[in-house]
Amino acid sequence: MLKDKEKVQVYTTNIEKQEDNIIYKIQFMYPKMSKSYKKISDYIMENAAKVNSLSITQFSNKLSISPSTVTRFCQMLGYDGFMEFKYRFELSYKSNANTSSDLLASDTSATIAHKLRTIYSTVFDDVFLHLDENKINRAISVLLKAQSEGGHIYFYGVGGSDYSAQLAEMMFIQAGFACSAFSNAQLAITAISQLGPKDIVIFLSSTGNAVSTVECMKTAKEVGAVVIGITCNSVSILSKNADIPIIYPSTIRDDIRLFSILKISEIAVVGYLQICTSLRSYSISNEQFQKTNNTFFHSRNVY
Repeated sequence: MLKDKEKVQVYTTNIEKQEDNIIYKIQFMYPKMSKSYKKISDYIMENAAKVNSLSITQFSNKLSISPSTVTRFCQMLGYDGFMEFKYRFELSYKSNANTSSDLLASDTSATIAHKLRTIYSTVFDDVFLHLDENKINRAISVLLKAQSEGGHIYFYGVGGSDYSAQLAEMMFIQAGFACSAFSNAQLAITAISQLGPKDIVIFLSSTGNAVSTVECMKTAKEVGAVVIGITCNSVSILSKNADIPIIYPSTIRDDIRLFSILKISEIAVVGYLQICTSLRSYSISNEQFQKTNNTFFHSRNVY
């Protein structure tokens, strides 16, 4: 049995008094921030425990930006300067660290259920507050173009993302897209090599650095297919080389017991794209969509 000191730790945003929580403010304002402000935000969120020990000069040097940019960032959040920001940020960080979201071996099943409600709520907030709207809209546009021009969509995922790819295939078929899902690298790279400029390959990878994913992506780009990468690693090979990188945040710490939460974030992004394309698709009539919908929900052994 796990001892409480071996608790499953989850870094979450305190949902109480969010208007006073800098971490929540950053997450809420992030989608509309400038590139420089996003760079500052990313560093802060990834190095929360170190921020208070840095002077404004040290902080700006680490990010290769000017101290005046850091000051304007702090003022944008409602603080006079970096000193006040650090003080308020430390309070928010400690408040988050002291939340009761950590899962303990001594927790009852009811307690775990209560904590998971908070964790899942925070995970979804993180995902949808951080997605880049411009990249989402670009992805929607190319997906709809592929659908209207008779293009094919290939989903590729390995490991845990294999299941996400299979679910994505089913979801997009329901939305009227011609698509296939692959998890076998050899089969995927063979199929991808036969694609053309009208086709799209969507790679699902939490790390974004899986060898097979990188090799398949190279092949897809060589044949001219559009590459969409969905990952939580903003510095991965996939995120840096995909035509449209879609980055979702992951504040879940490395723990195999929390793997399902990571995959739920990934599926949430896929579902977001599917819903948007379904609502905006003109190549599938209401009658056809209703028929697909009824078939799925009323056929035996399907739902």
